Amino acid sequence: MWRVHRGAAQVWILGSMSPLPKGITWRSKQVEQVLDGANQVLVQKPFDIGIARILWLLITERSVLMVTGGKRLKDVLPAELHARFAVQRAKYTSDPNKWERFRPLIAAAFLQAS
Repeated sequence: MWRVHRGAAQVWILGSMSPLPKGITWRSKQVEQVLDGANQVLVQKPFDIGIARILWLLITERSVLMVTGGKRLKDVLPAELHARFAVQRAKYTSDPNKWERFRPLIAAAFLQAS
Protein backbone atom coordinates (compact mmCIF):
# COMPACT_ATOMS: atom_id res chain seq x y z
CA MET A 1 0.00 0.00 0.00
CA TRP A 2 1.17 3.46 -0.87
CA ARG A 3 -0.19 6.69 0.56
CA VAL A 4 -0.15 9.88 -1.49
CA HIS A 5 -1.32 13.03 0.25
CA ARG A 6 -1.53 16.75 -0.24
CA GLY A 7 -2.92 18.84 2.56
CA ALA A 8 -5.99 17.07 3.93
CA ALA A 9 -6.53 14.98 0.77
CA GLN A 10 -5.04 11.53 0.58
CA VAL A 11 -5.05 8.67 -1.91
CA TRP A 12 -4.19 5.08 -1.03
CA ILE A 13 -2.87 2.82 -3.80
CA LEU A 14 -3.27 -0.91 -3.19
CA GLY A 15 -0.81 -3.10 -5.03
CA SER A 16 -1.36 -6.74 -5.84
CA MET A 17 0.78 -9.82 -6.34
CA SER A 18 0.07 -12.84 -8.46
CA PRO A 19 0.44 -15.58 -7.63
CA LEU A 20 0.22 -14.96 -3.90
CA PRO A 21 3.01 -16.48 -1.80
CA LYS A 22 2.11 -19.58 0.20
CA GLY A 23 1.00 -18.83 3.76
CA ILE A 24 0.28 -15.15 3.18
CA THR A 25 -1.84 -13.46 5.86
CA TRP A 26 -4.34 -10.78 4.91
CA ARG A 27 -4.73 -8.15 7.60
CA SER A 28 -8.09 -6.75 6.56
CA LYS A 29 -8.83 -4.89 9.82
CA GLN A 30 -5.59 -2.94 9.50
CA VAL A 31 -6.33 -2.12 5.87
CA GLU A 32 -9.86 -1.01 6.80
CA GLN A 33 -8.45 1.29 9.49
CA VAL A 34 -5.94 2.82 7.10
CA LEU A 35 -8.52 3.37 4.36
CA ASP A 36 -11.23 4.68 6.66
CA GLY A 37 -10.07 8.28 6.36
CA ALA A 38 -8.98 8.16 2.72
CA ASN A 39 -10.62 10.46 0.20
CA GLN A 40 -9.89 8.14 -2.71
CA VAL A 41 -8.62 4.60 -3.27
CA LEU A 42 -7.01 3.40 -6.52
CA VAL A 43 -6.74 -0.32 -7.23
CA GLN A 44 -5.34 -2.29 -10.12
CA LYS A 45 -7.90 -3.65 -12.56
CA PRO A 46 -9.03 -7.05 -11.32
CA PHE A 47 -7.54 -9.18 -14.09
CA ASP A 48 -6.46 -9.38 -17.68
CA ILE A 49 -8.71 -11.67 -19.65
CA GLY A 50 -7.43 -13.45 -22.73
CA ILE A 51 -9.39 -15.35 -25.36
CA ALA A 52 -7.85 -18.72 -24.36
CA ARG A 53 -8.91 -18.24 -20.72
CA ILE A 54 -12.40 -17.11 -21.77
CA LEU A 55 -12.87 -20.16 -23.99
CA TRP A 56 -11.65 -22.50 -21.25
CA LEU A 57 -14.01 -20.95 -18.70
CA LEU A 58 -16.93 -21.06 -21.15
CA ILE A 59 -16.33 -24.77 -21.58
CA THR A 60 -15.61 -25.70 -17.96
CA GLU A 61 -17.18 -23.05 -15.71
CA ARG A 62 -19.75 -21.17 -17.76
CA SER A 63 -21.56 -19.84 -14.67
CA VAL A 64 -18.41 -17.96 -13.62
CA LEU A 65 -18.65 -15.76 -16.71
CA MET A 66 -22.31 -15.70 -17.59
CA VAL A 67 -25.39 -14.24 -15.89
CA THR A 68 -27.56 -17.20 -14.93
CA GLY A 69 -31.30 -17.81 -14.84
CA GLY A 70 -32.00 -16.42 -18.30
CA LYS A 71 -31.17 -12.93 -17.10
CA ARG A 72 -29.12 -10.33 -18.90
CA LEU A 73 -26.78 -7.60 -17.76
CA LYS A 74 -29.63 -5.08 -17.78
CA ASP A 75 -31.51 -7.32 -15.32
CA VAL A 76 -28.71 -7.47 -12.75
CA LEU A 77 -27.34 -3.93 -12.92
CA PRO A 78 -29.11 -0.84 -11.54
CA ALA A 79 -30.82 0.99 -14.42
CA GLU A 80 -28.56 4.05 -14.11
CA LEU A 81 -25.38 1.96 -14.19
CA HIS A 82 -26.60 -0.10 -17.14
CA ALA A 83 -27.41 3.11 -19.03
CA ARG A 84 -23.84 4.36 -18.45
CA PHE A 85 -22.50 0.99 -19.62
CA ALA A 86 -24.69 1.13 -22.74
CA VAL A 87 -23.36 4.60 -23.64
CA GLN A 88 -19.77 3.36 -23.39
CA ARG A 89 -20.57 0.12 -25.27
CA ALA A 90 -22.09 2.15 -28.13
CA LYS A 91 -18.71 3.81 -28.66
CA TYR A 92 -17.18 0.44 -29.61
CA THR A 93 -20.00 -1.56 -31.16
CA SER A 94 -23.35 -1.04 -32.84
CA ASP A 95 -24.68 -4.27 -31.28
CA PRO A 96 -26.90 -3.28 -28.31
CA ASN A 97 -26.82 -6.86 -27.00
CA LYS A 98 -23.06 -7.30 -27.01
CA TRP A 99 -21.83 -8.53 -23.61
CA GLU A 100 -25.41 -8.62 -22.19
CA ARG A 101 -25.13 -12.27 -21.13
CA PHE A 102 -21.87 -11.77 -19.21
CA ARG A 103 -21.56 -10.96 -15.51
CA PRO A 104 -20.93 -7.24 -14.84
CA LEU A 105 -17.22 -7.66 -14.05
CA ILE A 106 -16.62 -9.67 -17.24
CA ALA A 107 -18.63 -7.25 -19.41
CA ALA A 108 -16.65 -4.37 -17.94
CA ALA A 109 -13.38 -6.16 -18.73
CA PHE A 110 -14.47 -6.67 -22.34
CA LEU A 111 -15.47 -3.01 -22.59
CA GLN A 112 -12.14 -1.91 -21.12
CA ALA A 113 -10.24 -4.13 -23.57
CA SER A 114 -12.06 -2.59 -26.56
